[in-house]
Amino acid sequence: MQDPVEAGRWFFLAESSHPMAQPCIDRFVARCGGKAAHVLGRLPAVVRQQVRANRAHACVVRRLQGLGWTPSPPTPERSTAGASAVQRIKRAVATATLSLGCLFFVVCVLTGFVTVLWWIFAQF
Repeated sequence: MQDPVEAGRWFFLAESSHPMAQPCIDRFVARCGGKAAHVLGRLPAVVRQQVRANRAHACVVRRLQGLGWTPSPPTPERSTAGASAVQRIKRAVATATLSLGCLFFVVCVLTGFVTVLWWIFAQF
C-alpha cells in the first residue's frame, strides 16, 4: 500500500482481515482529527447518505459509534408517488410543447415553400 491513509479510508468501509487494515484505519481517523463528523465527511457520498438514512453497513456504524457518533432516529420517508406523478406531468408537457414546436416549424416551412412556388408560377 502506497498511501496508508487512503487505504484506511476504504478499509473503514468494510470488514477486513488484512494485517494492515486496522493501522491504516487508525491513520485515516487520525488524519481526519479523530472526530466522527470529519471522518463521515471524508467518506463517499453514497455511504454518507446510507449513514444518515440508517442503512449503512454494520462495520461503518460500529466504527463511527466508536468515534462518538450517535445514529439519528429514523425519519419518515417522503412519498415519492406525488413527485413521480409531477415528473410525469412535466415530461408530458415538455414532450407536447416540443411536438407542437416541431409541427409549427414544419407548417411554416411548407407554407414558405408553397408561397415561393406560387410566386414563381405567377411570374411566368
